[in-house]
Amino acid sequence: MDLDQIGQQGQELNNSVASRAINMEADDELLKQYDPYSQKHLRTSRITFFVGLLCLGAAIKMIAGGSWIIGILLILLTLGLWFAALATKGLALGIAYQQGLLVPSIVVNTNPIQIVVLAPLQGSDALPPLNGAKKITVTHLPLHEAKVGEKVPCVSLFGGNQGGYYTNFEPRVMSWGIGSKEAIERAISEIDEEEWEFLEAIKNAIPEGMKDHEVACFNMDYTFKEVR
Repeated sequence: MDLDQIGQQGQELNNSVASRAINMEADDELLKQYDPYSQKHLRTSRITFFVGLLCLGAAIKMIAGGSWIIGILLILLTLGLWFAALATKGLALGIAYQQGLLVPSIVVNTNPIQIVVLAPLQGSDALPPLNGAKKITVTHLPLHEAKVGEKVPCVSLFGGNQGGYYTNFEPRVMSWGIGSKEAIERAISEIDEEEWEFLEAIKNAIPEGMKDHEVACFNMDYTFKEVR
């Protein structure tokens, strides 16, 4: 295991590159055991692929019946669905651990276990910085102590765009897919101390009742801006 790759730039994914990734393959058994997103994406991938098969069957019937235009449109729809299924399967197989951005989180509650995760939302260095935060409830924290203040490195993929800023991010606890205590400690050390300080400053300012797809936005002076 090459720990020196942790904290280095990631590989390109969806026309973007994480400035700081862990660049490690996730353990499939750990994903099945701990990562709730993995199972969700795997189910979505299978359903999408099956719907594609139905569309392909309908396309063949249409073409056989002389309805070429509808048949071709259904084939194009099939290809789109299968492409989406492959992309979703990549998420299920842990592509986030290889190419997602390494971000900090800390434990803020122990019953249930809740962590607050911090991530930059600007999609370009040319934009003024804006941080996003989420409070998420987790069932497991392997290789960590479930105590308030525990530092928990996460990996995250981003989605949505509003004025050059991401509108959502999907954090995963690094140890859900990586079973090395040394790698976890190295990831913690690769995160800037300023980020841990920012997280500590805003951890109690996240509005209650936020939905999974919502992000609490904070200015760089720690002041709360909005939920988006």
